[in-house]
Formats: sequence, structure tokens, C-alpha cells
Amino acid sequence: MSSTPSFASLRFMGQLNDASIQIFVNDGLTLNFIQARVAKYLGLPIEFVLPPTTMVVGNGTKLPIEGCVRSIKIIVQRHDIVVDL
Repeated sequence: MSSTPSFASLRFMGQLNDASIQIFVNDGLTLNFIQARVAKYLGLPIEFVLPPTTMVVGNGTKLPIEGCVRSIKIIVQRHDIVVDL
């Protein structure tokens, strides 16, 4: 018997610093990420990756990975969660 993988997504509202954010949880995803422009806008410290690399998302689009934001506290439904983005 064979089956095809199916992925489910959930969306939550959260808080990052003083900003309201949308958090998407996908059961097929193994990484956390944030757009570089959003990280810069929120004043989050980006540790740049050398050499620069890319990741491929579900529709086949390649997105640049500029770096990592470490140990960021987000609040989801009154729970503090610390993640690397």
C-alpha cells in the first residue's frame, strides 16, 4: 500500500517585540524563517551566512538565505517561544 504525503498548515497570530505577526506552521517544513526585510524592519540582528545560499520553497521558487536570527522570543497565545529564524 502506498500513499502520497499531504501537508497541513496552521496559522496563528503572535507577537514579536511590539509587532503583531502571522505564524504559519506546516507539518512538512523543517526550518523556521523570516524575510530579511521584515527582520531588518523589526531591528533583529542578522548573522550573515557565508557563502550566501538559497532555499527552494514548495512552488519551486528559490529564495535567498541571507543569514540567521538567533534566540528570538515570540509570543503565541500567551506562551513565550524562543526560536532561531
